[in-house]
Parts: sequence; structure tokens; C-alpha cells
Amino acid sequence: MNTVTEADLLALVDGRLDAPRRREVELHLTRCPRDAARVAADVALLAGLRLLFGRPAVTPRRPKKASAPPPRRYTSFLA
Repeated sequence: MNTVTEADLLALVDGRLDAPRRREVELHLTRCPRDAARVAADVALLAGLRLLFGRPAVTPRRPKKASAPPPRRYTSFLA
């Protein structure tokens, strides 16, 4: 079995582990009460935050680049 890392614990909380790795981490938690308590606290915190703020409706996206520059204003007096 591979060593369980901090990243593994956080990925478990976020639900981002594949099934085989999730089983390994969950097995580790049965043997390590300190990590199990920490993961349980993180899961509870995340649940509370989702209850308060909900999940974002959509993932924020970067604005598209404009195909042409915006019109220039107040330049007629320079001509």
C-alpha cells in the first residue's frame, strides 16, 4: 500500500479520488484515528459551507477576448 499523503486526504474530502485509491485511503483512516478525525472535521466544515453558500451554479470562466478594440471616445477633438 502506498503512503497516504496530505493531498490524498484533501482529495478524499473533495471527492476527487478514483475508487481504488479511495479504498486505500479509507482503509488508512480505519487505522489512523488522528487522520480520521481530521477528515471528518473537514467533511463537516465543507458541508457547513455548502449549506451556507451553496455550490456555484456555474464554474467562473475567463472573459473572452474582444475581436476588435472598443470604440474610442472623445477623440474627434484631436483631429
